[in-house]
Amino acid sequence: MDAIEREAEDLLRYRAELGRRLARVGVQDVPALIGLYQQLRTALGALSAQEIEWARTKAERLAEDLERIEQQLAALRRLKGRLSV
Repeated sequence: MDAIEREAEDLLRYRAELGRRLARVGVQDVPALIGLYQQLRTALGALSAQEIEWARTKAERLAEDLERIEQQLAALRRLKGRLSV
């Protein structure tokens, strides 16, 4: 009987710790976490793999374009600095 009580107490302590961790990240409790998980699954179910891949590809291309523009602007700043001396 003592072993069962210890295990039950361990589980209660873990549940309390889990509740504190969830609260730190803005989740009320385990049932709320499960609700968020179900909501996320439903939302992702509304998107096809092709749509996600299309968006990922577009985002990567945009990031590459922005990096290229950043490099060009840096080169222009260096050139302007040399010309203004």
